[in-house]
Amino acid sequence: MDSGVNVTIPFDYDEMSISLYVYLQPVPQGVRRVILDNRDLEKECGFRLSIVDIAPGKDIVEVTFYDAQRRLHSIQSAPRDLHDRWSHVLFTSSAAEAQRSLLSVEVDGVTLLSSAVSRGLPSQQPLHLGSTADGHDRFAGLIGPVLFYTSAASVHTDRLLRADLPAPPSLPALRALLASAPSLAFFLLPRGPSLLLCSPTAISPLASSAEIPSAPASTPTSTPAARPFANNQYVIPAVPRFPPPAQPIEQCASAAQLEHFLQTADFSELAQGTYRHELPAPLREEWTRLFDARAEQVKESMRHFWRAYRQYAFGHDELRPLSKSHRDNWGHISLTLVDSLDTLWLMGLRKEFDEAVAWVHAHLAFAGDATVSFFEFTIRVVGGLLSAFHLSSDARLLPAIREAGRVVLCAFDDQHVLPHSQIHLKTRRASTPKDRISLAEFGTLSLELRDLAAVTGDDRFRTAVERVEALLRDAPTNQGLYPLLWSRQSGAAVNHHYSLGGCGDSFYEYRVKSWIAGQRGTAAARAMREGWEGMQRLLLRRCKANGLLFSGQVQVKRFLPAMEELTCFLPGTLLLFLQHHNDTAAQPEQLRATAKSLLFTCFLMANSTRSGLPPESVVFSDKQGILIRKNQKHYSLRPETIESLFYLKETEHDPIAQEWGWILYQAIERNCRVEGGYAMFSDVEGDGKPEDSVESFFPGETLKYLYLLFKAESIVDMQKVVLTTEAHIIPVQQ
Repeated sequence: MDSGVNVTIPFDYDEMSISLYVYLQPVPQGVRRVILDNRDLEKECGFRLSIVDIAPGKDIVEVTFYDAQRRLHSIQSAPRDLHDRWSHVLFTSSAAEAQRSLLSVEVDGVTLLSSAVSRGLPSQQPLHLGSTADGHDRFAGLIGPVLFYTSAASVHTDRLLRADLPAPPSLPALRALLASAPSLAFFLLPRGPSLLLCSPTAISPLASSAEIPSAPASTPTSTPAARPFANNQYVIPAVPRFPPPAQPIEQCASAAQLEHFLQTADFSELAQGTYRHELPAPLREEWTRLFDARAEQVKESMRHFWRAYRQYAFGHDELRPLSKSHRDNWGHISLTLVDSLDTLWLMGLRKEFDEAVAWVHAHLAFAGDATVSFFEFTIRVVGGLLSAFHLSSDARLLPAIREAGRVVLCAFDDQHVLPHSQIHLKTRRASTPKDRISLAEFGTLSLELRDLAAVTGDDRFRTAVERVEALLRDAPTNQGLYPLLWSRQSGAAVNHHYSLGGCGDSFYEYRVKSWIAGQRGTAAARAMREGWEGMQRLLLRRCKANGLLFSGQVQVKRFLPAMEELTCFLPGTLLLFLQHHNDTAAQPEQLRATAKSLLFTCFLMANSTRSGLPPESVVFSDKQGILIRKNQKHYSLRPETIESLFYLKETEHDPIAQEWGWILYQAIERNCRVEGGYAMFSDVEGDGKPEDSVESFFPGETLKYLYLLFKAESIVDMQKVVLTTEAHIIPVQQ
């Protein structure tokens, strides 16, 4: 059969018990078998009872439920071997103190799970047996007679009633049994080979009873089978969930045990953002050695990339890793070389750094017959040159810094506050197609331009930034959020589209980082707080299908449940904000939980896919889960999730940041490493393959953040510098 049994009536009470027998058949590790499910995903109420196979001979019982605030929670038992025999399961909800419910699960008379919780409203959805309501997570095995009680029944009471079950069933005998036990509401019994339910008294249950449909019984491999691509999208109905390990983190005796603990952390805590893990003191030395070795692997990845770039594309804008060639799509400004300078320095690759700086000094010019983005030129070229100069104090970089500054000034004029969006390098003429410029394009200037003013002594850079900041202070907002699209001519917003993804992301990032870099004041702090409060009210939602928090978009008054990989800068920026504003932030712990919950979502946007890589964006569907659209299914080697993991490590020292980063790094190595360097990946969920393209932010940001994340030693003093949106290093103004 394609799904479990629809019991057809609701069954959800403060006081109740459900008793049944189960017989588990072999399934791949990590498969969830749903026993009971009555969750209402629209109204966010109800419960689900499941068994999850975590390892051979290790099964855990899991109860998922909604609380009174409509938040999803999950509690799990310790592992137990439930295979190759019939097991009696008794699920009970009973009244506890302070208007709470005690949820418990007993297996063969042993209490495996017991927790006092705050449950929400009872679900009015029909109860499903053997799968979710939409047929997912089907029970692989057999289920025996099921008894439903409207009070908390004991194992002893249930056994007495089961002893009176008539065999074979007869209607008069069943009615008599119901009349003798007022709390017994109804029961399900086997009735012919076509039904899902079967008798636990059978001598050979697998031979004599009908099977409940199983989850796909594919053999686990390093790359799972691709999901079907239908209606121009992939559907990921469920995200990986693992039970917590048997021992607490303090009892982990090795780094390997700690990694297992972190990989199987409590889903409810991760989804709610309440997780916080402290590295056990006896393991600090071993953990440090482990991740320092992994940092060296990242350095080897940078060497591999740089060897390919040096051989096939040195001095050119971008490497083409499959054809082992290059392209100059940025006007031949050595974009990858400039964007990579500080990564080479931080990793101690001084020979490579010196050779690259010599190229900049001898050959770099901004005179190509090409039009470039003012925004990208500023964050990649200006930021890259300034960062390399601050790290190395190499005066050979100063002429290029001054010339790059002259290019930037071409975007401004005295008649308008906002800069042009494009600059033609050869003629130095600036333009703004259709008079439209995005919030991120003109709102991501302060770090680079103020530092340009400090390094060159030219105050025109600072003046340009201050004019833009003054315009934004006076501009109307929607609960602290700014529209994405503006008119360069009028300096006013021209749409009502609000998002923390592309076209807006780095503006909100720079509100925090500019304050840290020295642009402080009560007005700036208030604007940041208002923006975060508006974000929580307007943009944040929790997906009903999987319980994940995400940041969507608003167009006029319409909410769009789409989240980009670009938006995954947000958790790290929020954590950085709290590190500097914890005393003044409204409800700081709620904001901290929001940041960490979003970071878990970002991690699962990658770790839920077949490749382990994140797509460009996903859509969260309350009914279907995570959707990946056809034109968003590629991975561009973006750094945003890894960036936020770096800030989690820096601000909270949580080892799960490094563990998640290691998982993502392995996915990059597995899918994107090629003989000619590293390559973008065409399809994260289907039969993807490397593509002949790699942008400069891969060495400039992704590998840099991975190295800083894994390295125990603080190579960058975060009290003295800030990292720009392109991960370049700018000193804090004293």
